[in-house]
Amino acid sequence: MNPSHSVASRTTNRGKERSDHDNPALKDKRVLIVEDETDTREMLAHALKQRGAKPIEADSAKQAFRLLEKQGCDLVISDIGMPEVDGYTFMRKMRSMKSPARKLPAIALTAYAGEEDRKLAMQAGFDAHVPKPVTLTELVRVIGKVIGQPRKLTA
Repeated sequence: MNPSHSVASRTTNRGKERSDHDNPALKDKRVLIVEDETDTREMLAHALKQRGAKPIEADSAKQAFRLLEKQGCDLVISDIGMPEVDGYTFMRKMRSMKSPARKLPAIALTAYAGEEDRKLAMQAGFDAHVPKPVTLTELVRVIGKVIGQPRKLTA
């Protein structure tokens, strides 16, 4: 078996291998990608689109809030280390919104990979903390997990 194939595939309950390209967790999901690094944002959008998602790109928290109000989404994936408004502040503000956006599942995809960073992300309101670099297979697994969980709101 090709090693790259084994990373991107898994076995279904019938014993057939299935690529993460077929992951139903992403099918037609509008995924807001909040990332100031253009190359990272575009690569992630392209990869998620290939897996059935409908990516929406924002290069800042300010732009992300405009997009949330204008068109909404099903999931947010946000960097932490962004200029002007960092990912922690973005998430705290998103969770305090008086709109359905406050209940959206959210993933911190970040180079801040320490345990303290994970705690800060979770305290800010992220549902998962994924350190960069990450394989797309792992990211798709985390997306499936957070999309399947109901969001418990505090306050």
